[in-house]
Amino acid sequence: PVECKDWEEFAQKANLSYGEGNFKLMSDSVCETSVEGFFGTFDGNGHTITVKNTMFNDVGGGAIIANFTTVNTEAIDKCPIILAINGSFEETPILLENITNNVNVDASANTNRVAGIVGSTDNENHITFKNCVNNGNIISNEQAGGIIGNADLASGYLYASFIDCVNNGDVTTSIHYAA
Repeated sequence: PVECKDWEEFAQKANLSYGEGNFKLMSDSVCETSVEGFFGTFDGNGHTITVKNTMFNDVGGGAIIANFTTVNTEAIDKCPIILAINGSFEETPILLENITNNVNVDASANTNRVAGIVGSTDNENHITFKNCVNNGNIISNEQAGGIIGNADLASGYLYASFIDCVNNGDVTTSIHYAA
């Protein structure tokens, strides 16, 4: 893997490589820059990431994102880890493993679908969540959840496995669904 001294170096390299590659974080870091699209491997290497912006805006087939904890002393107004998952298939599943979110989300002023781990998924995704924990409180006007905020199943299916995952945070929504 390409060793990255901090989140910002990783985000720069991932964005320049159009989200492909195998990356390993080498220190606790602050996330201020989002990775726009990601299809590679990110190993947080057991580090803590202070989230000030969504880590991954769009994650696609074949991605592996693992081994980190998120923190922030203030609530953010969007998903701390993954805004959306699009386009994973049986041949290119997504693995989210050993992720702990401790960031509170207050999206009550907007209409984002939010959660502690993944805000939304599109149709036909194949995702495995393994040892994922959400400890953050989630507040939204739209669909909200501890692990996933919305699974869009209008014309397809979400093939998701949850292995040893738990939501410990409160989930509140004033208009739509909470899970």
